[in-house]
Amino acid sequence: MKMEKSTQQLNLYPPETRFIIKMKNFSTGDVKILNDINLSEYEKSLKYLKYLNANGYNVFLSACKAGGVYILLDDIKKPAIDKLFTDGFEPFYFLQTSPDNFQAIIKLSDSPLDKDIQTFASKQLAETYNADPNSADIGHFFRLAGFTNRKQKYSKNGLFPFVKLYAGTGNTCTKGESYVERILTGIDNGFIELLPKKHITTPPAKLGERKTLVSGCGAYIEKVYKSGNKDGDLSALDFKAARYALRKGFKPDDVINAIKLFSPKLESRKSGHIDDYISRTVKNALYNAI
Repeated sequence: MKMEKSTQQLNLYPPETRFIIKMKNFSTGDVKILNDINLSEYEKSLKYLKYLNANGYNVFLSACKAGGVYILLDDIKKPAIDKLFTDGFEPFYFLQTSPDNFQAIIKLSDSPLDKDIQTFASKQLAETYNADPNSADIGHFFRLAGFTNRKQKYSKNGLFPFVKLYAGTGNTCTKGESYVERILTGIDNGFIELLPKKHITTPPAKLGERKTLVSGCGAYIEKVYKSGNKDGDLSALDFKAARYALRKGFKPDDVINAIKLFSPKLESRKSGHIDDYISRTVKNALYNAI
């Protein structure tokens, strides 16, 4: 017996995952919820969900207690999906929700994270890949495969497009853990402030994984400068050195000290505001160290 597409989608999550199913009729505004159900309970509700979908309701999913951090990139295009794979943010899976639009579900981490950190990561990736910023929060629902998208603008001769499921890696994305680590480093070093007057410390498990300040950071930065064009845009070269070093996992304070030591003509270029300039450069590099 062929498995339902929506069941295939839910089967991608760990067995202990609980789900919230939301059904919404955009014409009437009516909303119905199936709360805190498992896969077996979902399968028993399929006929009911299909009935609602046929009568104008859109069907959405949220996964709870899924064993890790999953984020949604909403309303992105196929080239952005391809770039996610190229950049190391391979989708856990992705959905085609209408002829030109996709949703990507990305598993960033195997370990739980503070909700504010998850939201920050979602918003940063949404900006990078031109996703809908209004959907970049961990509580946002996404589509269920096998049901139709009942938005009227997609209706053709009374028919609506089915939401299609596409396989991703089914695992944590390649750069997920290092991306989270850069965010945690930025918080600890004051480069990233999530909420006013709120301090979020790095989980103890993460602290032990940090690369400490070693001569390797200075040597790496010096190598970037030696290979760069010293007659070109030196500010761009500073940014390149910072981004490359952060990608390697060096701490921002170490990168700041190394740039201060090796950046060409720094005293004459940035006289009077060297510390502020380097701090801003490293902060910008943290946001772009993908």
